[in-house]
Amino acid sequence: MAALLLAGRSARLRKELDAARGQTATTEARAGSSDDLARQCAAQLEAARKTSGLAREAVALLEQRGSRVVPFAPQPGFTGTAFAVIAPDRRRVILLSTALLPAAARDFQLWVIPPGPGAAPVPAGLVVAAEGVALGDFQASALARGALALAVSEEPKGGSPTGAPTTVVLVAALSG
Repeated sequence: MAALLLAGRSARLRKELDAARGQTATTEARAGSSDDLARQCAAQLEAARKTSGLAREAVALLEQRGSRVVPFAPQPGFTGTAFAVIAPDRRRVILLSTALLPAAARDFQLWVIPPGPGAAPVPAGLVVAAEGVALGDFQASALARGALALAVSEEPKGGSPTGAPTTVVLVAALSG
């Protein structure tokens, strides 16, 4: 399943390139200066660099013997899907989705739900996106105590302002 998500990237990239060519004049008019253009370009290149490396890591993780793929269940009011690729030792988890694309005013945040009654969700990073694919690398420190479930929340830009999930959109229950 993860391979299918990654395989569709090149076709989407060609479509996005065509669309971007049409929007170049508008972007340049809004940018105001070459410094603004350089900052915007650097931010986009950094996002692409992060996700392409993370995509390679997700494929390598998927190919490890004993790794598994767990689907996330959408919560009421959200229709997107995602998958988690989980390492055999459960110390590495990478999220893959085409539905969790951050926007100018919002981010999607990763959470680990530790075992134990009343255990509070632990923030585990933000979703990054490029080329139409969103990836999330759950922080090893958040996974260290174990995980009963994984979750994704929709948050203001930069993540939860309170340290707790604002609007949970996806949950994946883990077993074993």
